[in-house]
Amino acid sequence: MPTAIQTLFSAWGDPSGEGRAAKINAVPANTFLYADPKTPEPITARDAFSDYVSMSGKMIPGASAKIVGLSETGTHQRVNVAFERGGAVMIMGRYFAELSSDRICKLIGFEGMGEPA
Repeated sequence: MPTAIQTLFSAWGDPSGEGRAAKINAVPANTFLYADPKTPEPITARDAFSDYVSMSGKMIPGASAKIVGLSETGTHQRVNVAFERGGAVMIMGRYFAELSSDRICKLIGFEGMGEPA
């Protein structure tokens, strides 16, 4: 059974609006927050988050998100994601997630992988 993080990122490449919505609705906790460099303010509603993921799919048809690294500390996860189209990586992202009972409470994304210190 996929984890909440795996289910969520599989929604990015789901061509079906119904499938994408079902995946997105399956993973957030009752209180949910999402933010990344492209969101002008944090997203806290499932419908708004579903719209955001759908918008990404419309802007780059055929794109998907592939988890390429994941580490855990307690109820927190660091997730490295490759956003791909046609097998080519377009952009890398790093996300930090807070989970409760395998539901996502908070997901914060950053473009790129960060510069070495």
